[in-house]
Amino acid sequence: MLVLAPACSLDDDGSSDPVVAVGRRTITERDVEGALEHFREEAKREGKEFPDEDSPAFEATRKQVVGLLVYRAQIEEGAKRLGVRVSEAAVERGAERAREGEGEEAEEDEEGREYVRDTIRAQLAYVAAYRKVTRRVVVGDPEIAHFYRSNRARYGGRPLSAVRATIAAELLQVKRSRAVDRWVERTRRELRPRYYDTQ
Repeated sequence: MLVLAPACSLDDDGSSDPVVAVGRRTITERDVEGALEHFREEAKREGKEFPDEDSPAFEATRKQVVGLLVYRAQIEEGAKRLGVRVSEAAVERGAERAREGEGEEAEEDEEGREYVRDTIRAQLAYVAAYRKVTRRVVVGDPEIAHFYRSNRARYGGRPLSAVRATIAAELLQVKRSRAVDRWVERTRRELRPRYYDTQ
């Protein structure tokens, strides 16, 4: 979906220009630039090349970054619909751990640091949403017995009683993953991005 952007920006440099909206969240040019700065600095630390801004590779990278920001916004907005609230204190604790892990070599500007905080916020939202979506997922004895009968050779002749806990944990993880995958798919379908025409 394409919508028209406002005729002017709040900032002269265009950093507040909207790029895409997801639910009530608007991703701005500042968000995109912050993400690009983060990946640019990451490439520098790892001794890798980052595409020049006037190259086709940079345009492709920018599209990937916008896609990442859209996905992250969809997860956050979807989590809010589940009643998830992520505290800024938790985000700052995560950001501090990230800075400690990167060491003294990390020299990102404020936009890059904001991208890190946004990433942590999205991760925390996903974890909380995962718990809400999967809290009622259970595995029953009939499922365990059926799986055991269908995969008896995997267990080397051991009786069901000896492997019940292992099977239950495996099936529970599979069912939880499927439940979350369905939630993500539904959330992305309901929160389709609305791109702004910046021309």
